[in-house]
Amino acid sequence: YIKKNYPKKKIIWGGVHPSLLPKQTLEDPSIDYICQREGEKTIYELVIGKPLKTIKNLGYKKNNQIILNKIREDFLDLDKEDKLDWDLLNLENYIRDYRIGGKNGGRSMAITVGRGCIFNCAFCVNTIMGKRWRKLSAKRVIERIKELKEKYKISHFNINDDCFDIDWQRVEEICNGLIREKLGVTWDVSVRAGKKWTDEKMELLSKAGCIAVSIGAESGSDRILKKISKGVSTEDIIYMAKQCNKHNISLISSWMSGFPTETDEELKQTVNLLRKVTEICPSCSIHGPQPLKLYPRSELYSEAVKNGFKEPKSLREWAKKSGDGFLHHKYLPWVKNPKKLTSIEFYCMNANRFPRNSLQKFLIYSSRLRIKHGFYFFPFEIALTKWYVTNVINNKK
Repeated sequence: YIKKNYPKKKIIWGGVHPSLLPKQTLEDPSIDYICQREGEKTIYELVIGKPLKTIKNLGYKKNNQIILNKIREDFLDLDKEDKLDWDLLNLENYIRDYRIGGKNGGRSMAITVGRGCIFNCAFCVNTIMGKRWRKLSAKRVIERIKELKEKYKISHFNINDDCFDIDWQRVEEICNGLIREKLGVTWDVSVRAGKKWTDEKMELLSKAGCIAVSIGAESGSDRILKKISKGVSTEDIIYMAKQCNKHNISLISSWMSGFPTETDEELKQTVNLLRKVTEICPSCSIHGPQPLKLYPRSELYSEAVKNGFKEPKSLREWAKKSGDGFLHHKYLPWVKNPKKLTSIEFYCMNANRFPRNSLQKFLIYSSRLRIKHGFYFFPFEIALTKWYVTNVINNKK
């Protein structure tokens, strides 16, 4: 649309997709430049007019040829260079009311305090993009939260950091800083499930205002968890649910399905463990089981290709085969009944919501019945929900 209506405007793509498939992305006629990996320095050098061939991480077209420059050796120093001018944006467009587990966190905004990940999950993009973790110091984290609270009245923070709990000294400094400053904010963050989450550590999080933690549970099968190099067990997931419930912290757990070699019994184990987590921690929130994320060049991607996955040959083919950021189950050739997996995802996510109206109460009741009895045929509730969102929710907006 932009290229057609504003042909002189240059379009640059950054992020995960052009970083993994730079040449294929640039082959699309609507895209002029791509940036691989981090983009702050690359974008700056591009807009001030540096010669294209000297700009690292940049990809571009010249005389109908695609040119991919060298990758920048260094990453951004978050403490020195990640300085944000919030006034450049209408921040209200990015502020939401945060609700989780029946709790209301009020005006909420996401902040990123770390980049990268050191772990080896076979499906994850971080294993391809360079396993180097960079962090914002505890002092800068507190400063950022304080600024956003005072200037924009933010009362809840969604803290983004894939390795937040790796440096426990930093976690303690952040928590103690929030307590000392008496900011009165709440927050949620992603962590790794495990026995390290003692009562003492959970109490510190809670005292500092943490009302929810997210974990990547992924599967209810220990074989699958080992296969994807997750580094956690089903026992760790159950332990995490118990600790969260004990300390009044909501647990957000994400799950996947459609792994190569995953059996019907292992899928059933995932649903059963998911149900057990909701029983242990009633204030929890469920994401998934979503379709397996297939990132090109990842370990699981190679296995998927060997098992018959047909790689999209263009940017637009990726778009057609994806929905909500994921490839649909029907494009995973080893999945015998993709509609069933879609239904399971819908019912698992809806079974543990906190209702705001009569329709949601019905969906919760119906979803719980279906999961309990393993009955996923004729999923009329999906069509009903789509109708409701299209004709009621969207009309209100």
